[in-house]
Amino acid sequence: MFRCLSCFAPQTSSAFFSEFYSLDIAVPPAANDAYIKCLFIVAGADGVSDAEWAWFDRRAQLSGLAKSPDYGKYKKWTSSTEKLGSLDNLLPEAGGKSVARTLLYDAISMASADSYGADERAVVKNVAKSLDVPMDVLAKIEKLCANEASAREQKKNVLWNVAYGSE
Repeated sequence: MFRCLSCFAPQTSSAFFSEFYSLDIAVPPAANDAYIKCLFIVAGADGVSDAEWAWFDRRAQLSGLAKSPDYGKYKKWTSSTEKLGSLDNLLPEAGGKSVARTLLYDAISMASADSYGADERAVVKNVAKSLDVPMDVLAKIEKLCANEASAREQKKNVLWNVAYGSE
C-alpha cells in the first residue's frame, strides 16, 4: 500500500504534488489509472459534465498527464463511466485507505465544478464509509472544497475586477 498518493501523470513533477498536496511522492501507473477511474465514477454519478471534464483537463495540464500517450483514453470515459469498473475493485488498486482523504477531496472538487449534487454526494458518502473515513472528516473535506471555491472567486474579484468588471 502507498504511504500517500494522488492522481495524474506517473511522471508528474514533485512540484505538482508539493503545490496541491504538500507531498513529494511517486505514483505507480496502475494506481494512477485506478485513482482517475475512481474520480470519474464519483464525479460522473450524475454524468460527467463539460465543467467536470474541464476541471480534470486543467489538472492533467498542470500535472503533465496531458502530454502522456494514455491521455486520450480518459476523454472516452466521460460518456460512459459504467464501463470503468466497480469502486470496490478500484479503490484498493488506487491506494485504498492511504489515499482516502485525497481521493474524496479530488472527487468533491471535480464534482463541484458544475454542482456537487445529491447523486455525487451519495457516492462520496459511500466511498468515505468504505474507506473508514469518519463523517465529521468528510464534512471537513467538503467544507475545505467549498472554502477553496469561494477563495478562488474572491481572488478573481479582487485581482481582476478592473479588467473584467467592477466591485
